Amino acid sequence: MKKRLISLLLAFSMMLTFLPAGAVSAFAEENTIDPEKGVLLKSGDTINDKFIGEHDGATTYQMRDNYASGVTISASEKVTINITGNIDYKGTLFNVSDSGNVTVENDKNYTVKGGARVVSLVQGTITVNGGTYYGSGTETFLNFRYNKGVMWLNDINVIASRDNAVNNQGGEVHIKGGTYTSNSSPVIYNQTWDRDKGAAELVGIMTLTDVTVESTSSGTGTGVGNSGNLTITGGKVTAPGPALNTYSKGETTVESGDFSSTGDCAVRVYEKLYLKGGTFTAPNGSAIQSRDDSAYTEISGGTIKDSKVGVEVVKGSVDLKKTTFQGNDIDIYLQKDQVITIESSFKNAATIDCADPKDGRQLTKATETDYQKNLNLTSANKDYLVGYKTEDGKEYRCLSWKVGVTIEGLENAVIKEGESKDFTVKVDPKGYANLGEAFIDFGDKNGEIEYQDDNGVYHPMPPAGREIDLESGKNQYTFRITPQNAGAQKLTAAVVRDAVKLGTAEENFTVAGRVHTTVAIEGLEDAVIKEGESKDFTVKVTPNDDANLGEAFIDFGDKNSEIEYKDEHGAYQPMPEGGLPIDLSKVKEPYAFRIAPKETGKQTLTAAVKQDKNELARDEKDFVVSEMPILTLKDGVITSVTVPGKDGADPEDITEIVKKNANEDGSFHVPEGATVSVAFDKDAFADSGLKFGHWDITGLDDPNAYQDKESFAFEMPAKAVTLKAMTQDASIEDDEPDIVGPIVIGTTVVVGGAVLGYQAYSLGAEFAGKLMALPYFPSNRSALAMMLWEDAGKPMPESELLYPDVGQEERDMDLQHAARWAMENELIPDLNDEGTAPEEMKFYPDNAVSKIDVLNAWQKAQELKQNA
Repeated sequence: MKKRLISLLLAFSMMLTFLPAGAVSAFAEENTIDPEKGVLLKSGDTINDKFIGEHDGATTYQMRDNYASGVTISASEKVTINITGNIDYKGTLFNVSDSGNVTVENDKNYTVKGGARVVSLVQGTITVNGGTYYGSGTETFLNFRYNKGVMWLNDINVIASRDNAVNNQGGEVHIKGGTYTSNSSPVIYNQTWDRDKGAAELVGIMTLTDVTVESTSSGTGTGVGNSGNLTITGGKVTAPGPALNTYSKGETTVESGDFSSTGDCAVRVYEKLYLKGGTFTAPNGSAIQSRDDSAYTEISGGTIKDSKVGVEVVKGSVDLKKTTFQGNDIDIYLQKDQVITIESSFKNAATIDCADPKDGRQLTKATETDYQKNLNLTSANKDYLVGYKTEDGKEYRCLSWKVGVTIEGLENAVIKEGESKDFTVKVDPKGYANLGEAFIDFGDKNGEIEYQDDNGVYHPMPPAGREIDLESGKNQYTFRITPQNAGAQKLTAAVVRDAVKLGTAEENFTVAGRVHTTVAIEGLEDAVIKEGESKDFTVKVTPNDDANLGEAFIDFGDKNSEIEYKDEHGAYQPMPEGGLPIDLSKVKEPYAFRIAPKETGKQTLTAAVKQDKNELARDEKDFVVSEMPILTLKDGVITSVTVPGKDGADPEDITEIVKKNANEDGSFHVPEGATVSVAFDKDAFADSGLKFGHWDITGLDDPNAYQDKESFAFEMPAKAVTLKAMTQDASIEDDEPDIVGPIVIGTTVVVGGAVLGYQAYSLGAEFAGKLMALPYFPSNRSALAMMLWEDAGKPMPESELLYPDVGQEERDMDLQHAARWAMENELIPDLNDEGTAPEEMKFYPDNAVSKIDVLNAWQKAQELKQNA
């Protein structure tokens, strides 16, 4: 025997040798008592003050393994029991009595199973943190009646069989997190204990926060039942029966959470329910069911969805303040004689059905406030709609029988604008008697419609509609419409009672608009009229449907004074002040006019066809009046101005007209193409000792052709022309030069002695000018600048400053550009004092230039062109 024992020990040692180190460690840990977790309790231990004393005052204990019987805690000190391993127990594991206060710590989530009840709280306080707990045949966690025990269950999992997972019989229970399942009903039960005669009623208090509850009952088990005071925040409750059942004497508040049932309702109400939030679903029944006369349900939030019925009122009262109905077959269902209170805060839509439909059947509780007619309610009862009633200063919603409405005689009709059309409206009560008084109403088209009375006389529609009696047996009513607007339109006829449309009908029709007068200006579009000339044009008037309107007027407004009309004899006459009278019934040809504009620039002519102050039609055309070119003449006189005659006639002399209309600065407006004759003003220099020298010319294409002629004629171009007569000493012979100075030929300066002879200089300068292809010899700075600038292709200067001693008008801009460009390129000397501000610098346009100055400037300009 001894040898056999030794052999077994050796074998066991060898087995440990071959086991992994971790396995050996785990084995040792699993079977080692951790003294820091406290004294290991045994079956039947009673932890009272004596027990604590016998264990040297220790209040921390531990439990694990098997317990044939549980432990009892009744000590006056707070006790902690650590679950350090799985437990298999019999009977009740924890009995808390007297003023015991115990905390059970199971942070490793060990399993406690095998017995009937985990906790029996007779009196005192117990807190259970963590772990998984099984119970069978009785309440797994029981807060026993006749005491004020407090139970805290935090993040535990409870699997109960054949009874409640938690039962609070009048004490206080707070459950946070965790899961609770049972195949019995309800899974969690909060009670008001009133079953003992002569004993005070004990109201159970319970809170559920983020708790998951599932009833695994094969029947109609309840998830959470309450007859005490219960508050639920978050979590999820599912059950084959009611997820939440509020029993008699209970007061339940749901802040949030998810409640669903596969049975006939998700929440059943026998007492008070305050539904502030959450989601409620019952695909086979009612999400919320008010079941008893004592039931009161206040719904102020949440979502009721995906159910056959959202809220069912069997008995009791329901106050609907606010919620969202979503995906339900019927949102509200009322059993016989039941109503629902819907407050003004309810802004969503809802369908409503009732078990006992009839016309006038009240659906909502009557209120004294004026809001119910705006509730968005739709009847789910066939052939009914949700109506509206006011009685004794109160309002309520009710069922209203739908009536049939048809419109005849208007379908796809075409009505001429300004004409009317008769039609009828048929009303069919569909066999329902005693519907009473109603109105036929056409909405915003009442103003276009007249109704026919019993004597065949038409009257304007009353604002509220045509009154009818749905009990009179008469079902056809005649009307007449005179549409106000043209185009496709729709007429809606409604039978209205108590501000509710019992039936409607629609028909489409078209109003063919009248084709009114049109007017068109022809011959003037985008025309360019020269200043002082006239332009013929016509006005075409097409009366269309206005031909029977009689006399009208063609009016050009404030331009009547610039226009003449052609009379029946072909002569032009001034426009009458109020316009040209015409007869719209006799219009055949366009009317002829001509306009002589008084102003220049872009303009708009408006032709309107009017009757009194009523404008039938209008047309507008833009045209431009171009300014006459300006002739500036200095020290010269105009001898004649002629323009070509019209249609081959002799030229027309307009000399006096041109002179009479001279501008303030002495310049003249001369029509383009006119022949202008000018001459040197000899009279102005009769006693001056001066005579004609030559013309300084700008604006003419070939100034050399006229430069030396004392008088000449030219054709006025489209641009401005400046002619300046330059004088010389009367004692100088015509072939003598008038200027003495050095001359540049090529790049050589030729100087003959101190002063060249007049004849030699003149011949040399003229010869140099021909060699250098000089167009002509300008006599002053302005003419020189223009010659150089035009030869260079009229380039733009860099500076935008204008010279103050050069004209600022538009016609002067060429000289401004030429002067600035010539100065910038140093072709003409700068005569301003040093330090003069740029904006104050002058050009001195009339200062004379010598021929040598001209040749020097011309040579520089040619070099500038070659280097560009």
